[in-house]
Amino acid sequence: MVITVVPTPIALFDVAGTPCIDSTLQVVFSGDAISGADFQWELDGADIVSGALPYDFDIRWNTPGAHAVTLQIDNQACLSELFEMPFFIDVPLDPPVISCVEESYYSLSVDWEPVIGASQYSVSSSIGTGSLSGTTYTVSNLPDNTPVIIQVLATGISSCGPSSAMIECQTEEYIPPQIFIPNIFSPNGDGINDQIFIQSNDRIILVNAFRIFDRWGNVVFEDFNFLPNDAHHGWDGIFNGKLMNPAVFTYLAEVKQLTGDTHRRCSWDHREMITVCTMRIIQIWPEPRDRSAYASSLVVCKGNNQILVNIN
Repeated sequence: MVITVVPTPIALFDVAGTPCIDSTLQVVFSGDAISGADFQWELDGADIVSGALPYDFDIRWNTPGAHAVTLQIDNQACLSELFEMPFFIDVPLDPPVISCVEESYYSLSVDWEPVIGASQYSVSSSIGTGSLSGTTYTVSNLPDNTPVIIQVLATGISSCGPSSAMIECQTEEYIPPQIFIPNIFSPNGDGINDQIFIQSNDRIILVNAFRIFDRWGNVVFEDFNFLPNDAHHGWDGIFNGKLMNPAVFTYLAEVKQLTGDTHRRCSWDHREMITVCTMRIIQIWPEPRDRSAYASSLVVCKGNNQILVNIN
């Protein structure tokens, strides 16, 4: 009788890669077995995407969750111990869905819905100074009319690693408010320059108040809450049913901007904290005069939802 002694094989392998549903794992045999031994691999539903059994190959699972790879080697009825390596196959985090939610002249903000499985976010911008609060990111110190690229990185416990997304937002172009209130008008009924009223560009959306005072501080005209560029909301020089004599008057114009900036007033009177502007009424009769000599200068104090206008 001839007795043949065969070595007991050793079932052992190493795995490299990321246990993620969209990634592959590289399986490399690192045990000991003679040529011709029977390698009994169990891949638990994984697909072999490259390489070949029994030694080195790549696998991938199409379903997340708990899986395992096992190996036992049969060498002429000499069985190795069963070697098993468990895995938990993760799914990648969804990329953040970002929206530009506020774009002003010198800052902008983005936000996104919370990403399931994410425990923290890191955000960067191509320009400016950013601050993160929850799922809102605000970038300040920006020039107007400027595109800004913002990237949001979501990180969690998933083995697949972080997910990211980018968006481009743009600050608004700053168009300054332009307001014109003549410092001369001629209410003589000739159809030319008969009324004084507030004129502006589209940066002004409402006139909160327009008041005109005589030299003793009496209100000779006032109107409230109307649109600019409307002569029907101007003064025709009439007070108490009579045309006023040519004189020097003052006025206060309080207007609302499109932007709704922080309310600020210009100081003139320590009690009212308002700016009062000088205006002259000159009745031109019977011949119109050259009005080019009466060019006015404009000083605008911007604020919250108000601008106070100086015409000097």
